[in-house]
Amino acid sequence: MTKEEKLFNDNIRLAYKIAESYKINYPNEFEDIQQIALLHLWNCCKTFDPNKAQLSTYSYTYMRNGINYYLRHVKKHYSNDVSMNTPVLNCKKDANSLTLGDIIADDFDVFDEIDNKINLNIIKNFMYSIYLTEDEKTVLSLRLKGHTQQKIGLITNKKQPTVSRILKRVERKIKNCIEGE
Repeated sequence: MTKEEKLFNDNIRLAYKIAESYKINYPNEFEDIQQIALLHLWNCCKTFDPNKAQLSTYSYTYMRNGINYYLRHVKKHYSNDVSMNTPVLNCKKDANSLTLGDIIADDFDVFDEIDNKINLNIIKNFMYSIYLTEDEKTVLSLRLKGHTQQKIGLITNKKQPTVSRILKRVERKIKNCIEGE
């Protein structure tokens, strides 16, 4: 057994102890964290100089920095991953909740698309039956077509905050109409 292997085997529990401190906050990455800690312990054993410091002090900092680097990478690149089992609507805790997989259709259905367009036209007709100013009608119709507030502002020659206020006002009017006020 070489000198590096002996140092590694003598300090392997330190690597597991450091990895264990991350288990509560990162349970899904725990096995990866253990491997990273062991890898960095091995690198420390290969570059260790007993004249400069103790191995435990040197490797502790080295392993923690390696783990933190990995976790920053995971957070940056994988935080936007979404599972198809992510609950979207949870009315009751005991009942089955609506998941993202339930909402997203498997294939395109022409009849559903036609039905959605008919419903959109009904909504548009309902919206115009409420008293809306010309600006509100214009902004609302552009928003229903899928334009962003920024693009609506460019089309109507208004600033984005003004478009946002108009949309809030329209929303308030619709809410009041539905509630019967």
